[in-house]
Parts: sequence; C-alpha cells; structure tokens
Amino acid sequence: MNLDDVRKAVAADCEFMQKHWHNPRIGPVDGEDAMREELLAVEQSVAASTLTDEAWEQYQLHWQAYIGEFSRANMRLSAHIMLAFEFEQRTNPEKLAKNPEAIRLLHWWLDEGGKEDYLGKLPIADRRALEERARKWPENFP
Repeated sequence: MNLDDVRKAVAADCEFMQKHWHNPRIGPVDGEDAMREELLAVEQSVAASTLTDEAWEQYQLHWQAYIGEFSRANMRLSAHIMLAFEFEQRTNPEKLAKNPEAIRLLHWWLDEGGKEDYLGKLPIADRRALEERARKWPENFP
C-alpha cells in the first residue's frame, strides 16, 4: 500500500461524498451515513500514518458497495424521470413537442432499448415500485 496513492484516493472519495452526500434529488442511499463515518476515520488514519493494509482493504470493499448503492439510487431516479416523460407523451404530447431534448431522450427510452436497459439494471422490487407508481399517475404525478 503506497500511502501517497491512498491519500489521493481518500481525497477523491471525500470530494465525491461532499458533492453527493444526502443528495435530495437522488434520495437516500443505503449505508451513506456509515460510509461517511468510515471515510472520516480512514482520512484520520491516513493523516496519522496509522492506516493498516487490512483497514484499507475493508474500506475499499465498503466504498465499492456504497458506490453500487449510489448508482442504483441514481438509476432509479433516472428511470422515474423517463417514466414521467413517457406519461407526458401519452397525456400531453404538445408539451413535450416544445422540448427537442426530451423528445430525443424519449426516443432513446422507448425505441432504442433505454427503458429495458435502465429498468433491467434495477432490483426487481425497485422496478415494480416504479412501474406501479407510474400506473397510478396522474393521481400522484410524478
């Protein structure tokens, strides 16, 4: 373990956490608070030059799990937005006609496999919850 490389990695992780911690657009990410605490502990160990190889490996595993959860939450939000575009296209197409970017994204979503790509990456419970919510629109749109 090269301490300079570890310092760089921890600095990058800190920057990521500062930017995305409790991001209201994405919503809660499982393990986010615990990951932040662990990151701070690792950062202190690195500063004191007391970080062990085992602690670093454990941190890296936890960080990868956190990033996976973050990606899942981001994917869920993106799918929700695209389902909302799809709903708008069915119920109010003239509104979307004024937005070329929304039309391009909707084409990708419906005609180029974007919908299955995104929804297929989500756990089945997340996918079902999103699809159920979309079926209940317009009562709770979006």
